[in-house]
Amino acid sequence: MMERSAVKKRESELRQGDDSGEDEQTQTDGSSGKVQFGAQFRKKSIRVVFFSLLIELLGFTVILPLLPSILEYYGRHDKDGLYGKLMENVDYFRSGIGGPQLEKFNIVLFGGLIGSLFSFLQFLSNPLIGALSDIYGRKPMMLLCMVGMVASYALWAVSHSFLVFLIARIIGGISHGNVSLCAAIVVDIS
Repeated sequence: MMERSAVKKRESELRQGDDSGEDEQTQTDGSSGKVQFGAQFRKKSIRVVFFSLLIELLGFTVILPLLPSILEYYGRHDKDGLYGKLMENVDYFRSGIGGPQLEKFNIVLFGGLIGSLFSFLQFLSNPLIGALSDIYGRKPMMLLCMVGMVASYALWAVSHSFLVFLIARIIGGISHGNVSLCAAIVVDIS
């Protein structure tokens, strides 16, 4: 009984932000077995999660206004023929839905297809990344996703062929699991 009242008193102090001068990172609640995090640790973690999401989402959206220009460039300089083959399929799809016969329309439609590929790969990889983060921890998986995104953007920056650009977007889509990981981290420390 004495232990339970001490735990309740400590919980009350943590809620009020009074940690009696100690900078505890975690403590275990004896009655329920829950792990509680100190206020300093929560603030620092939320800050890291916020900046991680900011960088990741800015990195994801930076390509959107550039995509039509990038696709026009690869349309003129594609040496391996992949762009032309995929553009034929986009043209076939455009004629099937009755879209206007404009090159700009095909480029925008093709950009939407590439954006959808990125999001579809993210959709497929998120459950796997979540399961791996349950096994290996949130921090290592978050770092792995960040490294994958950096590799994707570095590959995109040096790509001179459409195939390399497409591989960079595939790597980026698979590595874009930090959004769900950040949500899980916030839930874990709350």
